[in-house]
Amino acid sequence: MIRAPGKAFLFGEYAVLHGGVGCVAGITRYASAHRPHGPARRESPFVFEARVAARELAHRRGLRWQDSRVEVDTSHLYGDGKKKLGLGSSAATCVASMGSMLARCGADLSDPALRAELLPLAVQAHDRAQRERGSGGDVAAAIAGGIQRVEVGQNGPEVQKWAFPAKEWVLQFVYVGMPASTGPLVAAVRRALAKGQGGVCDVMQEMVELSRAFAEEDPGLEDFEIYGELMGRLGSCCGMDILTPEHAMVRDLARRVGGVAKPSGAGGGDLALCVLPTVEARDALVRSIASTGLLAVDLEIDRCGLHEMLPGDVL
Repeated sequence: MIRAPGKAFLFGEYAVLHGGVGCVAGITRYASAHRPHGPARRESPFVFEARVAARELAHRRGLRWQDSRVEVDTSHLYGDGKKKLGLGSSAATCVASMGSMLARCGADLSDPALRAELLPLAVQAHDRAQRERGSGGDVAAAIAGGIQRVEVGQNGPEVQKWAFPAKEWVLQFVYVGMPASTGPLVAAVRRALAKGQGGVCDVMQEMVELSRAFAEEDPGLEDFEIYGELMGRLGSCCGMDILTPEHAMVRDLARRVGGVAKPSGAGGGDLALCVLPTVEARDALVRSIASTGLLAVDLEIDRCGLHEMLPGDVL
């Protein structure tokens, strides 16, 4: 069984698509790909496009193409197996599918050179399947794990490993009680920018500059909160709720224990990212979250990316 981690955006949402930098983490929830047992099910566009891309890479590397049937289980990327959390299930599906097909051809999925070739093909496959060009950060996180610094260049995403500075920050994610659809939110921002609508260009410029400073300098806790407020202003300019009342509630609860919070991803629902100064502050926040009906989600940063599931691994 081949696994690919989901993702959580830490910083740079929206800005990464408009000249800024995104910081995206692979997380310890996975899409798992395996050979189907029994009759094949109807496959998703992400598996279909993954096959096209995997075959191309196999041929480039002189690998003998094998049976490419695959089934992918993404239930681990959903809360209680049902709630959409915004953890990049489609990108993880695409990467896990490609990994499964390539492993059958004898490819070493841990090979850095293979992963470098895999990234642009997987990004293209994912974009074709969702019929929209994304940042590629979710795909990069599914391939490499860790935290990835992402910029969108003319030829696709430019990715390198990134790490928080040596600070004792503690991360906590919170599901804010409703799923969000990233595509319409991203499209609305693009339309507003094209029209120069309601100060949106000025807000985006601030987001781009802050995202670059965050990735290249010495970020502070306040940067997360400032960026979250900018995401809220962006939504107001575009006539939509990026920073929802539930996101604002989580932000206020985080403030009470000395932390900060912002949407993780496109906003409008899904996850909030909370950054706390201590474990004790995180524990206090989790207790507060439990009283609101929202859901604290335990996520850690994945360290290996795309890999074959080993004995003893836990889903």
